[in-house]
Amino acid sequence: MEQKTYFSDAFKSYYKTYYPTFAFSGALLASVPRALKRPVGGPFAPGCLLCGGFGAVGGLAIASGDLANGSGISTAWSLAYLLINGKKAIKSLRLFPLALCTFAGINTIGYGRTMIQEY
Repeated sequence: MEQKTYFSDAFKSYYKTYYPTFAFSGALLASVPRALKRPVGGPFAPGCLLCGGFGAVGGLAIASGDLANGSGISTAWSLAYLLINGKKAIKSLRLFPLALCTFAGINTIGYGRTMIQEY
């Protein structure tokens, strides 16, 4: 008999790894040169540096085995990025800022759920 893998199970297991937070941190840190040019609706450079750097710290905590605290750090800084840049990205309707905010929202949900389950 085949065992079915549901999307929610895959989502939960994916957010017990450090891959999403390192991917989001890498995307934010890679967007710093673009953010320094201050495009319309684009990300804020200090916000990219802070949220990307501390998101990577959360990924390091998860990689070292501290899932609860690493998930908390990743949740907090993904939510911070979303609150700082979300309204501007939605108003601009540009692909890159919307993609970063969507990534931040999904990371907030995924790691927030993991953090709540760990405590």
